Amino acid sequence: MKTILFITLMILPVLASCRNEATKVSESGLIPEDAIPFEEDGHIYLNSVLNGVDSCRLIFDTGADILYLDKDFCRLDSLDMTSMTKIKASMGGVGGNMQLVDLIMDTITVTAENLEKHFGRTAIIGLRNIVGCRADGIIGLDKFMDKVLEINFEHSYMRLLDTIPQEMMKGYVGKPIRLGESGRVYTDINLLFHEKKVTGSFIIDLGSGNGVSMTRGFALENNLDELDVKKTGHYLNGGIGGNSSNVFIVSDAVIIGQDTVRNVEVSYSMDDKGALGLGKDYAGLAGMGILSRYNIVMDLKGKMLYLAPFQADKNVNIVDRGFRTVDRTDIGAGWIINYLESNSPADAADLHLGDTIRAVNGYIVDINSYKFLKPMLDTASVIELEIKGRDRNTRIVSL
Repeated sequence: MKTILFITLMILPVLASCRNEATKVSESGLIPEDAIPFEEDGHIYLNSVLNGVDSCRLIFDTGADILYLDKDFCRLDSLDMTSMTKIKASMGGVGGNMQLVDLIMDTITVTAENLEKHFGRTAIIGLRNIVGCRADGIIGLDKFMDKVLEINFEHSYMRLLDTIPQEMMKGYVGKPIRLGESGRVYTDINLLFHEKKVTGSFIIDLGSGNGVSMTRGFALENNLDELDVKKTGHYLNGGIGGNSSNVFIVSDAVIIGQDTVRNVEVSYSMDDKGALGLGKDYAGLAGMGILSRYNIVMDLKGKMLYLAPFQADKNVNIVDRGFRTVDRTDIGAGWIINYLESNSPADAADLHLGDTIRAVNGYIVDINSYKFLKPMLDTASVIELEIKGRDRNTRIVSL
Protein backbone atom coordinates (compact mmCIF):
# COMPACT_ATOMS: atom_id res chain seq x y z
CA MET A 1 0.00 0.00 0.00
CA LYS A 2 1.26 3.46 -0.83
CA THR A 3 2.07 5.52 2.24
CA ILE A 4 3.37 8.62 0.50
CA LEU A 5 0.53 10.96 -0.45
CA PHE A 6 0.71 14.14 -2.48
CA ILE A 7 -1.43 17.25 -2.29
CA THR A 8 -0.92 20.59 -4.00
CA LEU A 9 -3.37 22.86 -2.19
CA MET A 10 -2.19 26.46 -2.22
CA ILE A 11 -3.17 29.38 -0.01
CA LEU A 12 -6.37 31.30 -0.76
CA PRO A 13 -5.97 34.86 -2.03
CA VAL A 14 -8.93 35.87 0.15
CA LEU A 15 -9.98 35.91 3.79
CA ALA A 16 -11.89 32.98 5.26
CA SER A 17 -14.46 32.57 8.03
CA CYS A 18 -15.59 29.71 10.26
CA ARG A 19 -19.25 30.35 9.79
CA ASN A 20 -21.13 28.09 7.41
CA GLU A 21 -23.07 29.99 4.77
CA ALA A 22 -25.79 28.53 2.53
CA THR A 23 -24.89 27.90 -1.07
CA LYS A 24 -26.64 30.38 -3.34
CA VAL A 25 -28.62 28.83 -6.14
CA SER A 26 -28.89 30.82 -9.34
CA GLU A 27 -32.27 32.39 -9.99
CA SER A 28 -31.84 31.92 -13.73
CA GLY A 29 -33.47 28.48 -13.69
CA LEU A 30 -30.51 27.04 -15.63
CA ILE A 31 -29.31 24.62 -12.95
CA PRO A 32 -30.07 20.97 -13.84
CA GLU A 33 -31.90 18.72 -11.38
CA ASP A 34 -28.85 16.49 -10.96
CA ALA A 35 -26.55 19.42 -10.18
CA ILE A 36 -24.28 19.51 -7.12
CA PRO A 37 -24.35 23.17 -6.02
CA PHE A 38 -21.20 24.79 -4.70
CA GLU A 39 -19.97 28.10 -3.37
CA GLU A 40 -16.99 29.64 -5.14
CA ASP A 41 -14.72 31.79 -3.03
CA GLY A 42 -11.17 31.17 -4.17
CA HIS A 43 -11.96 27.45 -3.99
CA ILE A 44 -14.99 25.26 -4.70
CA TYR A 45 -16.81 24.60 -1.42
CA LEU A 46 -19.33 21.74 -1.09
CA ASN A 47 -21.69 21.68 1.89
CA SER A 48 -21.45 18.02 2.88
CA VAL A 49 -22.23 15.44 5.57
CA LEU A 50 -19.89 12.71 6.83
CA ASN A 51 -21.37 9.29 7.65
CA GLY A 52 -24.84 10.83 7.74
CA VAL A 53 -24.03 12.74 10.94
CA ASP A 54 -21.32 15.41 10.79
CA SER A 55 -21.95 18.52 8.68
CA CYS A 56 -18.87 19.99 7.03
CA ARG A 57 -17.58 22.10 4.14
CA LEU A 58 -15.26 20.30 1.75
CA ILE A 59 -13.03 21.86 -0.89
CA PHE A 60 -13.33 20.05 -4.21
CA ASP A 61 -9.72 19.69 -5.34
CA THR A 62 -8.72 18.25 -8.71
CA GLY A 63 -5.09 18.33 -7.56
CA ALA A 64 -5.81 15.84 -4.74
CA ASP A 65 -6.74 12.18 -4.78
CA ILE A 66 -8.56 10.82 -1.72
CA LEU A 67 -10.54 12.37 1.16
CA TYR A 68 -8.71 14.68 3.58
CA LEU A 69 -10.10 16.04 6.85
CA ASP A 70 -8.64 18.84 8.92
CA LYS A 71 -7.27 17.70 12.28
CA ASP A 72 -8.85 20.61 14.17
CA PHE A 73 -12.23 19.91 12.57
CA CYS A 74 -11.96 16.32 13.78
CA ARG A 75 -10.99 17.49 17.25
CA LEU A 76 -13.27 20.51 17.72
CA ASP A 77 -16.33 19.08 15.99
CA SER A 78 -16.05 15.75 17.80
CA LEU A 79 -15.88 13.52 14.74
CA ASP A 80 -15.76 10.06 16.33
CA MET A 81 -12.68 8.25 15.02
CA THR A 82 -11.82 6.39 18.22
CA SER A 83 -12.82 2.98 16.85
CA MET A 84 -11.43 3.51 13.33
CA THR A 85 -8.31 1.78 11.99
CA LYS A 86 -5.37 4.17 11.56
CA ILE A 87 -1.92 3.91 10.05
CA LYS A 88 0.80 6.53 9.61
CA ALA A 89 1.60 8.01 6.19
CA SER A 90 4.12 10.56 4.91
CA MET A 91 2.71 13.50 2.98
CA GLY A 92 4.27 16.35 1.08
CA GLY A 93 3.08 19.18 -1.12
CA VAL A 94 3.77 22.87 -1.64
CA GLY A 95 6.54 23.80 0.79
CA GLY A 96 9.66 21.78 1.37
CA ASN A 97 8.74 19.57 4.32
CA MET A 98 6.94 16.26 4.79
CA GLN A 99 4.20 15.57 7.34
CA LEU A 100 3.58 12.32 9.19
CA VAL A 101 -0.22 12.05 9.27
CA ASP A 102 -2.93 9.63 10.35
CA LEU A 103 -4.53 7.67 7.52
CA ILE A 104 -8.00 6.30 8.36
CA MET A 105 -8.55 2.93 6.68
CA ASP A 106 -12.26 2.54 7.53
CA THR A 107 -14.91 3.73 5.09
CA ILE A 108 -16.17 7.30 5.44
CA THR A 109 -19.20 8.29 3.38
CA VAL A 110 -19.50 11.81 1.99
CA THR A 111 -22.94 13.03 0.95
CA ALA A 112 -23.98 16.35 -0.53
CA GLU A 113 -26.89 17.35 -2.73
CA ASN A 114 -26.91 14.77 -5.59
CA LEU A 115 -23.59 13.32 -4.41
CA GLU A 116 -22.66 10.23 -2.40
CA LYS A 117 -19.14 8.81 -2.34
CA HIS A 118 -17.46 6.24 -0.10
CA PHE A 119 -13.78 6.67 0.75
CA GLY A 120 -11.72 3.78 2.10
CA ARG A 121 -8.75 6.05 2.86
CA THR A 122 -8.96 9.40 4.65
CA ALA A 123 -5.93 11.48 5.62
CA ILE A 124 -6.05 13.76 8.69
CA ILE A 125 -4.05 16.91 7.93
CA GLY A 126 -3.43 20.48 9.12
CA LEU A 127 -5.64 22.09 6.47
CA ARG A 128 -7.02 25.09 8.35
CA ASN A 129 -3.53 26.50 8.85
CA ILE A 130 -3.48 26.92 5.07
CA VAL A 131 -7.00 28.01 4.08
CA GLY A 132 -8.74 28.91 7.33
CA CYS A 133 -11.62 27.40 9.22
CA ARG A 134 -14.27 27.63 6.53
CA ALA A 135 -12.67 24.48 5.10
CA ASP A 136 -13.16 21.26 7.04
CA GLY A 137 -11.60 18.98 4.46
CA ILE A 138 -10.82 18.18 0.85
CA ILE A 139 -12.49 15.80 -1.55
CA GLY A 140 -10.18 14.67 -4.36
CA LEU A 141 -10.62 13.02 -7.75
CA ASP A 142 -10.16 9.41 -6.61
CA LYS A 143 -13.88 8.54 -6.86
CA PHE A 144 -14.57 10.50 -10.05
CA MET A 145 -12.10 9.01 -12.52
CA ASP A 146 -14.73 6.98 -14.41
CA LYS A 147 -16.98 10.02 -14.97
CA VAL A 148 -17.40 13.09 -17.09
CA LEU A 149 -17.10 16.05 -14.73
CA GLU A 150 -18.93 19.27 -15.53
CA ILE A 151 -17.90 22.32 -13.47
CA ASN A 152 -20.09 25.31 -14.25
CA PHE A 153 -18.58 28.40 -12.63
CA GLU A 154 -21.11 30.68 -14.30
CA HIS A 155 -23.97 29.21 -12.24
CA SER A 156 -22.00 27.58 -9.37
CA TYR A 157 -22.72 23.90 -9.82
CA MET A 158 -21.01 20.69 -10.86
CA ARG A 159 -22.35 17.42 -12.29
CA LEU A 160 -21.13 13.86 -12.69
CA LEU A 161 -22.09 12.41 -16.08
CA ASP A 162 -21.57 9.06 -17.76
CA THR A 163 -21.43 10.61 -21.23
CA ILE A 164 -21.35 14.12 -22.67
CA PRO A 165 -24.74 15.28 -23.99
CA GLN A 166 -23.99 16.96 -27.31
CA GLU A 167 -26.66 19.60 -26.74
CA MET A 168 -24.74 21.03 -23.75
CA MET A 169 -21.44 21.48 -25.62
CA LYS A 170 -22.26 24.64 -27.57
CA GLY A 171 -19.44 27.14 -27.06
CA TYR A 172 -16.98 24.55 -25.71
CA VAL A 173 -13.59 23.91 -27.32
CA GLY A 174 -11.70 20.70 -26.54
CA LYS A 175 -8.04 19.96 -25.90
CA PRO A 176 -6.28 16.74 -24.84
CA ILE A 177 -5.39 15.92 -21.25
CA ARG A 178 -3.27 13.15 -19.80
CA LEU A 179 -3.71 11.28 -16.55
CA GLY A 180 -0.82 10.70 -14.16
CA GLU A 181 -0.26 9.05 -10.81
CA SER A 182 -2.71 9.65 -7.96
CA GLY A 183 -5.32 10.80 -10.47
CA ARG A 184 -3.53 14.00 -11.47
CA VAL A 185 -4.79 15.57 -14.68
CA TYR A 186 -2.37 17.45 -16.96
CA THR A 187 -2.84 19.80 -19.87
CA ASP A 188 -0.41 21.86 -21.96
CA ILE A 189 -0.37 25.64 -21.51
CA ASN A 190 1.61 28.24 -23.49
CA LEU A 191 2.88 31.43 -21.87
CA LEU A 192 4.26 34.51 -23.62
CA PHE A 193 6.77 36.88 -22.01
CA HIS A 194 8.01 39.76 -24.21
CA GLU A 195 8.14 37.66 -27.40
CA LYS A 196 9.45 34.67 -25.43
CA LYS A 197 7.15 31.63 -25.62
CA VAL A 198 7.34 28.77 -23.12
CA THR A 199 5.21 25.64 -23.10
CA GLY A 200 4.67 23.16 -20.31
CA SER A 201 2.43 20.43 -18.94
CA PHE A 202 0.43 21.84 -16.00
CA ILE A 203 -1.65 20.03 -13.37
CA ILE A 204 -5.30 21.09 -13.47
CA ASP A 205 -5.52 22.01 -9.79
CA LEU A 206 -8.76 23.56 -8.59
CA GLY A 207 -7.38 23.23 -5.06
CA SER A 208 -5.01 26.10 -5.85
CA GLY A 209 -6.46 29.55 -5.29
CA ASN A 210 -3.78 31.07 -7.53
CA GLY A 211 -3.72 31.29 -11.32
CA VAL A 212 -0.68 29.81 -13.10
CA SER A 213 2.00 28.70 -10.64
CA MET A 214 5.24 27.38 -12.14
CA THR A 215 7.83 25.11 -10.58
CA ARG A 216 11.25 26.49 -9.80
CA GLY A 217 12.79 23.97 -12.17
CA PHE A 218 10.57 25.07 -15.08
CA ALA A 219 11.36 28.74 -14.41
CA LEU A 220 15.12 28.11 -14.35
CA GLU A 221 15.05 25.90 -17.46
CA ASN A 222 13.31 28.68 -19.38
CA ASN A 223 15.37 31.56 -17.87
CA LEU A 224 12.27 33.19 -16.39
CA ASP A 225 14.44 34.45 -13.54
CA GLU A 226 15.85 36.96 -16.04
CA LEU A 227 12.45 38.67 -16.46
CA ASP A 228 11.38 41.73 -14.49
CA VAL A 229 9.92 40.72 -11.14
CA LYS A 230 6.65 42.36 -10.15
CA LYS A 231 6.77 41.24 -6.52
CA THR A 232 8.04 38.55 -4.19
CA GLY A 233 5.77 36.91 -1.62
CA HIS A 234 6.34 34.63 1.34
CA TYR A 235 3.86 32.17 2.88
CA LEU A 236 3.86 31.05 6.49
CA ASN A 237 1.94 27.96 5.33
CA GLY A 238 1.98 27.87 1.54
CA GLY A 239 0.72 24.30 1.45
CA ILE A 240 0.91 20.97 3.22
CA GLY A 241 4.71 21.16 3.11
CA GLY A 242 4.89 24.36 5.16
CA ASN A 243 6.42 27.75 4.35
CA SER A 244 7.01 28.77 0.76
CA SER A 245 8.14 31.72 -1.36
CA ASN A 246 7.04 32.84 -4.84
CA VAL A 247 8.12 35.37 -7.44
CA PHE A 248 5.33 37.06 -9.39
CA ILE A 249 5.73 38.29 -12.96
CA VAL A 250 3.29 39.48 -15.62
CA SER A 251 2.90 37.41 -18.77
CA ASP A 252 1.87 38.98 -22.05
CA ALA A 253 -0.53 36.09 -22.55
CA VAL A 254 -1.60 32.71 -21.20
CA ILE A 255 -2.83 30.43 -23.98
CA ILE A 256 -5.02 27.45 -23.05
CA GLY A 257 -6.18 25.58 -26.11
CA GLN A 258 -7.67 28.17 -28.46
CA ASP A 259 -8.26 30.77 -25.73
CA THR A 260 -5.80 33.59 -25.01
CA VAL A 261 -5.85 35.59 -21.76
CA ARG A 262 -3.81 38.80 -21.84
CA ASN A 263 -1.60 40.37 -19.15
CA VAL A 264 -1.95 37.62 -16.56
CA GLU A 265 0.05 37.73 -13.33
CA VAL A 266 1.77 34.36 -12.94
CA SER A 267 4.26 33.08 -10.40
CA TYR A 268 7.11 30.67 -10.00
CA SER A 269 8.37 29.03 -6.84
CA MET A 270 11.61 29.93 -5.11
CA ASP A 271 11.59 26.59 -3.24
CA ASP A 272 14.09 23.92 -4.20
CA LYS A 273 11.93 21.19 -2.60
CA GLY A 274 8.22 20.47 -2.54
CA ALA A 275 5.55 20.18 -5.22
CA LEU A 276 6.76 23.34 -6.99
CA GLY A 277 10.47 22.78 -6.50
CA LEU A 278 13.19 21.32 -8.70
CA GLY A 279 13.18 18.07 -10.66
CA LYS A 280 9.46 17.85 -11.49
CA ASP A 281 8.06 16.25 -14.64
CA TYR A 282 5.43 18.98 -14.90
CA ALA A 283 5.65 22.75 -15.34
CA GLY A 284 3.37 23.77 -12.48
CA LEU A 285 -0.28 24.23 -11.51
CA ALA A 286 -3.23 25.79 -13.33
CA GLY A 287 -5.49 26.96 -10.52
CA MET A 288 -8.73 28.77 -9.80
CA GLY A 289 -7.32 32.17 -10.66
CA ILE A 290 -7.24 31.21 -14.35
CA LEU A 291 -9.67 28.27 -14.66
CA SER A 292 -12.68 29.86 -12.94
CA ARG A 293 -13.16 32.14 -15.95
CA TYR A 294 -14.36 29.06 -17.86
CA ASN A 295 -17.16 26.55 -17.66
CA ILE A 296 -15.32 23.24 -17.72
CA VAL A 297 -16.07 19.71 -18.85
CA MET A 298 -13.42 17.12 -17.96
CA ASP A 299 -13.88 13.83 -19.79
CA LEU A 300 -11.61 11.69 -17.64
CA LYS A 301 -12.43 8.54 -19.59
CA GLY A 302 -11.93 10.11 -23.01
CA LYS A 303 -8.95 12.20 -21.81
CA MET A 304 -10.31 15.50 -23.10
CA LEU A 305 -10.78 18.90 -21.48
CA TYR A 306 -13.48 21.21 -22.83
CA LEU A 307 -13.52 24.93 -21.99
CA ALA A 308 -16.13 27.63 -22.57
CA PRO A 309 -15.11 31.14 -21.42
CA PHE A 310 -17.81 33.37 -20.02
CA GLN A 311 -17.96 36.97 -18.84
CA ALA A 312 -17.87 37.10 -15.06
CA ASP A 313 -17.80 40.36 -13.09
CA LYS A 314 -15.98 39.07 -10.00
CA ASN A 315 -13.56 41.56 -8.49
CA VAL A 316 -13.97 45.33 -8.68
CA ASN A 317 -11.30 47.81 -7.51
CA ILE A 318 -9.55 45.42 -5.16
CA VAL A 319 -6.83 47.15 -3.11
CA ASP A 320 -3.65 45.05 -3.01
CA ARG A 321 -2.08 45.79 0.37
CA GLY A 322 0.41 42.94 0.11
CA PHE A 323 -0.89 40.49 2.70
CA ARG A 324 -3.37 37.65 3.02
CA THR A 325 -4.83 35.93 6.02
CA VAL A 326 -6.41 32.72 7.21
CA ASP A 327 -9.29 32.79 9.68
CA ARG A 328 -8.53 30.85 12.87
CA THR A 329 -11.39 32.12 15.00
CA ASP A 330 -12.25 28.44 15.54
CA ILE A 331 -9.33 28.27 17.98
CA GLY A 332 -9.87 31.77 19.33
CA ALA A 333 -6.91 33.38 17.59
CA GLY A 334 -8.31 35.66 14.87
CA TRP A 335 -7.11 36.19 11.29
CA ILE A 336 -3.50 35.06 11.04
CA ILE A 337 -1.27 36.72 8.43
CA ASN A 338 -0.16 33.82 6.27
CA TYR A 339 1.23 35.68 3.25
CA LEU A 340 3.33 38.84 3.00
CA GLU A 341 4.82 40.57 -0.04
CA SER A 342 8.23 42.18 0.17
CA ASN A 343 8.23 46.00 -0.23
CA SER A 344 4.42 46.15 -0.02
CA PRO A 345 2.23 48.51 2.06
CA ALA A 346 1.84 45.71 4.61
CA ASP A 347 5.60 45.21 4.75
CA ALA A 348 6.14 48.97 5.16
CA ALA A 349 3.57 49.02 7.98
CA ASP A 350 5.72 46.42 9.80
CA LEU A 351 3.28 43.54 9.55
CA HIS A 352 4.85 40.11 10.00
CA LEU A 353 4.01 36.55 9.06
CA GLY A 354 2.22 34.99 12.02
CA ASP A 355 0.76 38.27 13.30
CA THR A 356 -2.91 37.98 14.22
CA ILE A 357 -5.57 40.52 13.20
CA ARG A 358 -8.07 40.91 16.03
CA ALA A 359 -10.14 43.81 14.59
CA VAL A 360 -10.64 45.67 11.29
CA ASN A 361 -11.66 49.35 11.58
CA GLY A 362 -12.84 48.62 15.12
CA TYR A 363 -14.92 45.57 14.18
CA ILE A 364 -13.77 42.49 16.10
CA VAL A 365 -13.20 39.63 13.67
CA ASP A 366 -14.40 36.97 16.11
CA ILE A 367 -17.95 38.34 16.21
CA ASN A 368 -18.41 39.89 12.76
CA SER A 369 -19.05 37.92 9.61
CA TYR A 370 -16.68 37.30 6.75
CA LYS A 371 -19.21 38.72 4.27
CA PHE A 372 -19.34 41.98 6.24
CA LEU A 373 -15.60 42.47 6.76
CA LYS A 374 -14.11 41.19 3.51
CA PRO A 375 -15.40 44.03 1.25
CA MET A 376 -14.04 46.53 3.77
CA LEU A 377 -10.63 44.88 3.74
CA ASP A 378 -10.61 44.61 -0.07
CA THR A 379 -11.85 48.06 -1.11
CA ALA A 380 -11.45 50.65 1.68
CA SER A 381 -8.77 53.21 0.83
CA VAL A 382 -7.39 53.02 4.39
CA ILE A 383 -7.90 50.32 6.99
CA GLU A 384 -6.98 50.24 10.67
CA LEU A 385 -5.98 46.86 12.08
CA GLU A 386 -5.63 45.76 15.67
CA ILE A 387 -2.69 43.38 15.62
CA LYS A 388 -1.52 40.87 18.20
CA GLY A 389 2.08 40.01 17.40
CA ARG A 390 3.83 36.72 17.88
CA ASP A 391 5.43 38.40 20.91
CA ARG A 392 1.83 38.64 22.33
CA ASN A 393 1.94 42.46 22.33
CA THR A 394 -0.97 44.37 20.76
CA ARG A 395 -0.58 47.34 18.40
CA ILE A 396 -2.67 49.40 15.96
CA VAL A 397 -1.57 49.53 12.31
CA SER A 398 -3.01 51.73 9.52
CA LEU A 399 -2.41 51.05 5.85
